[in-house]
Amino acid sequence: ARGVVDMCRRIRDNAGLSTVVLSGGVFANAVLLERTVPLLAEAGFEALRSVRVPSGDGGIALGQAAIASRRLPCA
Repeated sequence: ARGVVDMCRRIRDNAGLSTVVLSGGVFANAVLLERTVPLLAEAGFEALRSVRVPSGDGGIALGQAAIASRRLPCA
């Protein structure tokens, strides 16, 4: 969790970003997520995370389906 915050600080220093999206399979790990969010808040970040969509492969599949539904003609 501290490593995530350290990397976010580096990015903020270079890019000025202060909002962090915690996604991907690694943040399906509840322990990591629960430890990271408060540390990010203490460091002045806004942490966003998935609530309705799984952060791993299920979320990727949903995104792919959404893009396909916009690109493919209706039958």
